[in-house]
Amino acid sequence: EPMASLTTLLSSSDGISDSLEVESKPLGFSFRAIWNYRDYMLGFFIFVLVIALVILSLPEHNKYDQLIKLSMLAQSKELVDSWNNAGIEWNNKYGLTQTLELLDVASVWLDCYPESIITKSDTTVIQGLSQQKFWENLNKIGIQVMHTNPIRKSGGYNPGTKNFTPSTDGGYDRISYSVAPEFGTDEQYKTMVQKAKKFDCLIAADIVPGHTGTGPDWVLSLMNHPDYKYLYHMVEIIEEDWDLLPFTDGKDTINLKPDVVEKLKEKGYIVGEVETSIFFADNEKDSNWSVTDEVLGVDGIVRRWVYLHVFKSGQPSLNWLHASFRAHQLLTGDILKSIFDLGAKIVRFDANSVLGVEKRDSGLAWNNKHPLSQVVTDQLAMFVRKVGGWSFEENMEAAPKDLKLNKNKGTDLSYDFITRAGFVYASISGDTSLLNLELEMLLLEELDPKMLIHSLQNHDSLFVIDPHLVEDQNYMYKGSLQSGQKIIDEVVENTDAISTELDFRTPGILFLSRVVLFLR
Repeated sequence: EPMASLTTLLSSSDGISDSLEVESKPLGFSFRAIWNYRDYMLGFFIFVLVIALVILSLPEHNKYDQLIKLSMLAQSKELVDSWNNAGIEWNNKYGLTQTLELLDVASVWLDCYPESIITKSDTTVIQGLSQQKFWENLNKIGIQVMHTNPIRKSGGYNPGTKNFTPSTDGGYDRISYSVAPEFGTDEQYKTMVQKAKKFDCLIAADIVPGHTGTGPDWVLSLMNHPDYKYLYHMVEIIEEDWDLLPFTDGKDTINLKPDVVEKLKEKGYIVGEVETSIFFADNEKDSNWSVTDEVLGVDGIVRRWVYLHVFKSGQPSLNWLHASFRAHQLLTGDILKSIFDLGAKIVRFDANSVLGVEKRDSGLAWNNKHPLSQVVTDQLAMFVRKVGGWSFEENMEAAPKDLKLNKNKGTDLSYDFITRAGFVYASISGDTSLLNLELEMLLLEELDPKMLIHSLQNHDSLFVIDPHLVEDQNYMYKGSLQSGQKIIDEVVENTDAISTELDFRTPGILFLSRVVLFLR
């Protein structure tokens, strides 16, 4: 009966010959009937083909998806959503500094390095810092803040081997918001925060606003992924100009010689060499610019990039003035991770005086104390307060007049790079003249020493040369006007005499061995 109905339908349809015969068979159609369904069959074939192509492309998509999940930018979006959903965005004041409020609850600090801590074989560093006896002893001597220094995953990521590579700068080349596995876990960090809280103590964390390591964010940026473009200060060099670039000899990147930097500047690619000259003395680099090997992008195009790194080549500089605002997204996510998620209450800004870079008509590009550095610092400091925390900065370049200009809107505290040299010099020589001069410089700018963190040294060396003395400016020193250069020469000469007795060799600097903390 179904086949008889089909015969009637075909016979009565327009465009079908009256003589068309359809053989009635219970299990089949005629060839002509199948031909009428050819469009459907073609569509079905195309559908199957598309599905097959999608399936074949899944490995590539999965590769990028995994990199994206590992990236800080992706983690930042998740943290922002969690914070917004918590409904606490407008609970805290943030526009002005809160120095006195911070000092009311935290005026005595312990500064420790995770790499310099030795624990029991079955205990992580963070678990060691969470021990009851440890906190009882800290409480006895009045410690109110413990600053852990860099403790997040740092270094790089090799997309070929899918392995992470170690830090090249003591943890200051962050590639993830998560705690580095060699120190512990996020959950252990939260436990440490709660343990400190029981003893009325706060935990201070770190962010690095100037650069990252060469982790997933960097790899995706090199691949020209649309969501990671413009995150770094990097420039694509067109293939016609690759002859200007050196071969990388199998390395991912290679540092550029000054003459190559100048040629690229003349071509309009980059701003040229910048003022800051960190790690040059250690033969770490010849310039602040490096070039990548050929990199295959997500779009199938091979590129070579030249990028800025104020520090080491494994620390590419972030692009802080771009319409995408991706550097802001990355760092605000880091702040949310530190305070909102892990529970730290204070955040340190590492090397925040070199965030801007600008071409000059002649000479070195302007990056030291660029106004953009202060603008970014102010924004990040306000965001820290908005999230419910406080911040302090490592702004070695800030002179007393700089601190005065920004004392009401930037970080709540600053490391004392004003009187530190005087304290160290007085400690080793018994002469307080330099310290008196530095304190007078603070008073002249109406700066309260309370706004400064008086730490002898937050790294591994003690400096006795005041970086803020102007060589050709006269100062009242030991009862008479003396030039800055004369004061510096006297301090260095006296320090060198003491250093020679103690078997120190670097002029003007006393190097100390790292203090190792045993937690048993």
